[in-house]
Amino acid sequence: AMSISLSSLSIYLYFYDISWNPLFKWIPIVCMSANVIFYSVGVGPVPFVVMSEIFPPDIRGFATSKIHLLGTSLSFITVKTFPFLTELLGIHGCFLLYAVFCVIFSIFYFKMLPETKGKPLQTILKLFNGEDVTKIKESEFSELVSE
Repeated sequence: AMSISLSSLSIYLYFYDISWNPLFKWIPIVCMSANVIFYSVGVGPVPFVVMSEIFPPDIRGFATSKIHLLGTSLSFITVKTFPFLTELLGIHGCFLLYAVFCVIFSIFYFKMLPETKGKPLQTILKLFNGEDVTKIKESEFSELVSE
C-alpha cells in the first residue's frame, strides 16, 4: 500500500513538473497521509514485534538497541540523500525510487520472515537457524507440552 501511495504521488508530481495544471491539488496531501498511515499500521512496527519474538531475554535489550540504531541510521541516510536524489532524478523520480524500495522490501518480508504466531521461542530460533521444525524430537515435544 505504501508503494501505491508513493507511486501515485510520483505520477502526480511528474505531471506537475511538465507544467500540467492539476485540478486536484489535494492529491499530494492524501498520498503522503496514506503513506504515513500505511507505514504506522504496517511495516513500521514489524521490526519491534519481530525483535520481541526472536531474541532470547538475555540479549533482547542489546539486540533491540542495535536494530533501533540501524533503523535510525537508515532514516538519517534517507533524509540526507533526499536533496541529492531530487536533484538527480527529480522529485517524482525520487518518490518512484522510494516506491520501488517498498516493493523490494515487501517481497523480502514475505519471503524471509517466518510465521511466529503462537510458537515458543525455541521453535522460532530453530526457524531462523534454518532447521526443520516439522520434525520435533520426542524429548523436545514433551518439553514443549510441559511449558
